[in-house]
Amino acid sequence: MGRKGGQAGTGESKARSTEICRAAALKKWRDPENVKKRFWSKVRIGADNECWPWIGAKGSGGYGSISLHGKHKNAHRVAYELTYGSIDQSKDCCHSCDNPPCCNPKHLFMGTAADNMNDCLRKGRRRPMTGERNPMFKMNTAAVISIRERVRTGQAKMAELAREYGVDHECIRMIVHRISWKHI
Repeated sequence: MGRKGGQAGTGESKARSTEICRAAALKKWRDPENVKKRFWSKVRIGADNECWPWIGAKGSGGYGSISLHGKHKNAHRVAYELTYGSIDQSKDCCHSCDNPPCCNPKHLFMGTAADNMNDCLRKGRRRPMTGERNPMFKMNTAAVISIRERVRTGQAKMAELAREYGVDHECIRMIVHRISWKHI
C-alpha cells in the first residue's frame, strides 16, 4: 500500500477515478436541462425591461464568458440561443441596451457586423473617425480648407499640392471633390 491508501506504483487507480469523474461531469453538463440551470444560475434576472447582468466569468470588453462542451462562448449568445434556438454563427448577437454583460433575451437581436456598427453610431456610442480623429490622417482642417481654396481660385494645381503636402494626387483630388474630408 502506498501512503494515500491506494496501490503503490502505477497510479492506475487514480487515473481511472479521474476518468470516471470527468465522464460523469461531461454527461451531466451535456444534458440540456442542466446546461440551462447552470447558465441561468450565473445571471441576475430582473424585470423584463431591465438588464440581466452576467455574474460569472467575464472576457474581453466586459462580455460574460462560459465554457460549454469544451468551448468558450459569450454568455449573451448562449442566452439568445437558449431562448430563441440556434443562431447563425456568421451573425453578431447585438445588445439593444449597449450593456456587454446583459443576458436579457429581450435586449438581444441578431444582426450583421454592419448592423451592429450602425446601431452603435446611431446611438452616439462611437463617432465616425473622420478627419483628424482618424489615426491615419495626413492632413488637418486648415490644410484641407487651404487646398480647396487654392484649387478653386486657380492658385495651384492638384499635382503641385500633392507634391507640396507629400501625398498622392488622388488624396488631393478626393479632398477637392469632397469625397474625403466631406465634413468640412
